[in-house]
Amino acid sequence: MRWIHERPASAALLFFCAWTVVHTWPLAAAPGRHARVDNGDMLLNAWATSWVAHQLPRNPLALFDGNIFYPERRTLAYSEPLIVQGVIAIPVEALGGSAVLAHNLALLAGMALTGWAFCVVVARWTGSWGAGLVSGALAAFNAHTLTRLAHLQAQHLEFLPLAMLALDQLFRRRRARDAVCLAGAVAIQGSASIYFLVFTGFSVALGALVRGEWWQRGERWRLTRACLVSVVVLVALLAPLLWPYLQLNRELGLARSADETRLYVSTWEDYLKTGGTLHFWWSKRFIEAKAANFPGVLASGLVLVTLLTGVAWRDPRARMWLAVGVGAVVLSMAPNAPGFDQVFAIAVPLQAIRAFARFGQLALAAVAVLGGFGVAEILRRVPGRRAQWAVAGAVVLIVSAEALRAPLWYDRYNGLSRVYEHLGRERSAVLLELPIFEGRGIARNAPYLLNATAHWHPVVNGYSGFIPPRYGQRASALADFPADGALSAASALGITHVAVHLSDVRTVAGPERVVAIERHPTLRLVAEDRDVRLYELRH
Repeated sequence: MRWIHERPASAALLFFCAWTVVHTWPLAAAPGRHARVDNGDMLLNAWATSWVAHQLPRNPLALFDGNIFYPERRTLAYSEPLIVQGVIAIPVEALGGSAVLAHNLALLAGMALTGWAFCVVVARWTGSWGAGLVSGALAAFNAHTLTRLAHLQAQHLEFLPLAMLALDQLFRRRRARDAVCLAGAVAIQGSASIYFLVFTGFSVALGALVRGEWWQRGERWRLTRACLVSVVVLVALLAPLLWPYLQLNRELGLARSADETRLYVSTWEDYLKTGGTLHFWWSKRFIEAKAANFPGVLASGLVLVTLLTGVAWRDPRARMWLAVGVGAVVLSMAPNAPGFDQVFAIAVPLQAIRAFARFGQLALAAVAVLGGFGVAEILRRVPGRRAQWAVAGAVVLIVSAEALRAPLWYDRYNGLSRVYEHLGRERSAVLLELPIFEGRGIARNAPYLLNATAHWHPVVNGYSGFIPPRYGQRASALADFPADGALSAASALGITHVAVHLSDVRTVAGPERVVAIERHPTLRLVAEDRDVRLYELRH
């Protein structure tokens, strides 16, 4: 106990590591074997994390040129960059761990670090580690995060509270150092997720607007100057990250339309949806809602305490988060509001967002911080340190029980076919996986992304949040391989190897296609394992 009092931050980190294991159980029992291999987004994120871990130490200048959708460039930028997650996975990749293991360890780390960051910041602001623990538990383990485990980016919100801490320090001290720290926190958060870059930028801008220091005599210019320093540093830090996205926008039209955002917009039902076992009996009627953003009964009560005691208005830190929470709820429903199309056309950062319902996660982050302030107010009225810890512990248990979904169900991951190890020994190769999918069935390409982590050679197939316009033409031309037209297309692309998934080819094209591949004179069988055959294509 003495160690906990002497090093509360270290103790809090251990707590959130343990709490992450509880909420994701049994993932931690076998992180190399448990996976949602039937979820295309999980497989995409596993590939992206491993690609960053592989490429960043070797050739960082070509980081965004992922090895999918060959011969397209900047394919990592078709979805989230996941650079923070990839950095975490570098030791796993260096030691030969699988992409599934790297993904799962990055997921566990994200939840633990998010909880810890919110805890430390709220404890610093309120002077109460009990309040910090509650805030961290609400931020990391809530209805939104626990229903989006396939989305690795959603579990890494750890730099948002640090950005808001730096913003608070900037307004209190007006130092260039704090301006640089603010820019650094926003930029690093953006390297984990473009969505979170927008969320964090929105939070910082809205938080700054509601600070009373703007109206203090003689302070406006000093604050403006400090903010300008932060903006300049932020632009410099973000330039390498955003440049590939800007290039794709210019070359391929990578952007979301206003009509597209209306497919993933929140309604009031989202704020009553949760996957938590305790509330699912009544919440399941809102199963069609776009996002699970239910804050929890106790968390809502703690926010009410913060409001009714006046802390949300008096304390500038709480006031910042109140503005963020209200603004996030409004934005989550904004695409259905009158005039949205005009605002969307002007507000360029919003054009990176397709699912506006995910602003609900930002609203829940605000609930977490405001709930922490509410706990601090309650604990100030509880006599005795032991009683305070008992109250804080009970609150942590209750808010966690409201969100708890564990034990969770996972598929068993049995590793990749050994044919990809054979391909990995080739000095150069271009791979086509058959069958190749396009259109509405393109998510069926997702397992091929996991295969690509075994060899890192270019792959014609792909799956991501954005599909390059030319991919459909290539897929159509290659679909009836080894017909003459498909062979010509393969030769033009420089394809050297073809991996044939026998069961899928039989289902999609019939058993005669497998026979045609077996007997074709330009194809030489070089490896076979399980249901996969690897052929070398001789031009």
